[in-house]
Amino acid sequence: MNQINSFNKEWQNFLIKSAFKAKIILDEKKAGKFADYAAELIKWNKKMNLTAITSPIDIAVKHFIDSLIILPILSDNISLLDIGSGGGFPGIPIKIVRDDIKVSLIESSNKKTNFLRQIIRMLKLTDIKAFDIRAEAAKDIADFSYNFDVVVCRGFASFLNFLKTASYFIKKQGIIIAFKGKNWKSELEEVISVYPDFNFNVYEYKLPVLNHKRGIITAQIQSCKG
Repeated sequence: MNQINSFNKEWQNFLIKSAFKAKIILDEKKAGKFADYAAELIKWNKKMNLTAITSPIDIAVKHFIDSLIILPILSDNISLLDIGSGGGFPGIPIKIVRDDIKVSLIESSNKKTNFLRQIIRMLKLTDIKAFDIRAEAAKDIADFSYNFDVVVCRGFASFLNFLKTASYFIKKQGIIIAFKGKNWKSELEEVISVYPDFNFNVYEYKLPVLNHKRGIITAQIQSCKG
């Protein structure tokens, strides 16, 4: 598979089979959208720093499949906010597979936001918008404040900083999701004492094909006890 050097039919079949190993079902139409997305990502990456991951196999597994790992914990017809979306991960891959989810992407870089909007137009995705704004500024906007069922991020430097930011956007019964590498334990320990009102859960997994260890931390405000 290391010989795959473009986003052709062979790559699409690789994506479908690799996703299946992660218990994610993709059809040929969705795989085609991912191929167009990947090709556009590489095209724009030559002009700006969207990603350091550029090989077709790594894009398939490390960007797309990794973004989709959280699908089993996402309810139907929810609103999702992707903070610091960058190249669109995980928000756009989630939208490609789950059209029922309403997605908002926050990205502080105008150039990256233009890329996100180009992908949305190119793939003809609906109920998804990219906003050129910093998260710190967005929290003061009525349409963003405490308005999302799920707030997610793959790029924050620390879980503590992400949790502080995400708390301004999440509904009372919503869920905050952070993608982390294999060394997630120290970050979780750091926030437990700071946020005693949250329930935390960790989902450990390995990326298919590459077998890289990953962790997802979820945080949800504890229900009031009667």
